[in-house]
Order: sequence, then C-alpha cells, then structure tokens
Amino acid sequence: MEHGGFRELKDVSYFNKVGIFLGAVTWPNYQDIAPETLLAGLRPEAGFDMAPTELEDSLERERALLLKEAKEALENLRRYKKTLKK
Repeated sequence: MEHGGFRELKDVSYFNKVGIFLGAVTWPNYQDIAPETLLAGLRPEAGFDMAPTELEDSLERERALLLKEAKEALENLRRYKKTLKK
C-alpha cells in the first residue's frame, strides 16, 4: 500500500469506494487486487477449520453470486435508460 497508486487506498473514504469488476476487487482509479492474490495472502484464524478447497469453492460461489447481481443491476440500468428515451 506504500507504492504508487495504492497509496490512495489509505484514505478511508476512497477505500470505501471499492467494487468488483470481472472478479477482481477494484477502486475508481484502476487499482485492483486479483482473487488469487487475495487467496494467497489469507492466514488461518484460530478455530477456522475450513479446508483450502472448501474456501476456494465458497469464494467461487460468492463470486458467481456477485457476478449475477452485477448483471442484473446492469440489465435494470439498461431498462431504465430505455424509459428515459421515450
């Protein structure tokens, strides 16, 4: 977080503008963190007994759900834009 554009992420108000784009955690000025980078940096917590493959499966399901929600939001936006053109 000390390098280049990632310094902006120290600003809490900017950090909170986080989103998901193509499965990556992203911010408005094109900073992103790939899912595999997040997985590589995970540390087990005491009492956390999920196997790595279970964790990957869980994250994949979450990613698929977020992607579905993003597609639905985009479709809703397209429908809304059509109503404005009428």
